[in-house]
Amino acid sequence: MLSSIVRALPRLSINNGQYLTAQSARSFFTPAHFGIDSFKNYASNIERDQGKNASSLKVTIEEAVSKPDGKVFTEDLKNLLYLSKSDSDLDLLVNAIRKYQKQESTAIFSFNFETPLIRLLYSLNKTDRALALFLEENDSVLQKFYTAGTILMNKLLEEKRYGDAMKILNKILTKFKQDKKLDPNSRLRTMDISNLASEALLGINTAEAVNQAKQMLVTFKELNLELHDNAYIKLILLAHNQNQIDFAYELTSLIKNKSINIINNLKFLSLVRMNRIDDAIQIAEDTNKIVLERAIQNRLFFKETLAILEDMASKLEGEKKDRTQDLVNTIKQENKLIDLNLNDYALKLREDKRPREQQREQNQQNQGRQMNRTRQQDQGRREGQPNKQYRTQREANLRED
Repeated sequence: MLSSIVRALPRLSINNGQYLTAQSARSFFTPAHFGIDSFKNYASNIERDQGKNASSLKVTIEEAVSKPDGKVFTEDLKNLLYLSKSDSDLDLLVNAIRKYQKQESTAIFSFNFETPLIRLLYSLNKTDRALALFLEENDSVLQKFYTAGTILMNKLLEEKRYGDAMKILNKILTKFKQDKKLDPNSRLRTMDISNLASEALLGINTAEAVNQAKQMLVTFKELNLELHDNAYIKLILLAHNQNQIDFAYELTSLIKNKSINIINNLKFLSLVRMNRIDDAIQIAEDTNKIVLERAIQNRLFFKETLAILEDMASKLEGEKKDRTQDLVNTIKQENKLIDLNLNDYALKLREDKRPREQQREQNQQNQGRQMNRTRQQDQGRREGQPNKQYRTQREANLRED
């Protein structure tokens, strides 16, 4: 009787290979999260204000690159970055960045062009070129590539190039080892990396992907790098897909910041598949008690959990059947289902935690500054200089590790 419940679980809770669908929620890792939208907006501003000088600018930079004593100036290179569109433009830009990086004065006036270069290639859908630049071993133009690599991983996931995304991760982790980056800032950055990497592994969805996941966890621990809780959840789904339930169950103990009902749902799925039916029923009942004590009446159980409980209620007998059926009735009658199913919950990475009042205040401040920004913009055009708004946006676009 109980074995039939366990055999049914893969169909009930693990919709094999269907986690990364077009309907899956990736609301946090939109292009805007990585500055692509602001990059495009600023490029449009530069095109409007400097576009008429684009041809002469390219000639100037071509001469500087071709001459041994030629000098590539920071401001010229910035403008070329935002004006580049064609393959020939990109060839010139990459060669100019290489020369700029080798100039003696760059140690003083250096701007980090690696991240905006990847944003440019992202916006132009030049993914192959970005990947080739990133994986270059000799004379690589991407000398500082932590943020650039994270951005490129997101682009590769958009194109479902999961194996290539893992190549980026491996190079980033190798660089971390070489640099011994153990500072808090690097840990914050790897929260994004861990989410992207776990999504790539879930997309690959093979036994070898589970082995890669285990090695990734070991490496992150060695480097004192943190994983986002949603990364663990995606790895739990991967482990379920590959029938490594003991690994899935152990991973639940590493989740730190999720509500206990979320963790209990994940434990429940593993406990049933390990044929620990008594423990599974108990943890579901514990979840229900937490709701009552906290006076929360809904959004406590995933749909997958309910489906398994319903199947259990139809197959169990006696007291266990009654306890399970009571849970099913309570979840339905009191509407305690979480809106997202488990796979979409895992791919919905994070939400903006700022209070709505703070967001409204920020919007009001932005509106209040609009007239000043417009006046600055008009004055900047008359003087042939970018206004403060553009400079601020440029600084954000050029910001790197």
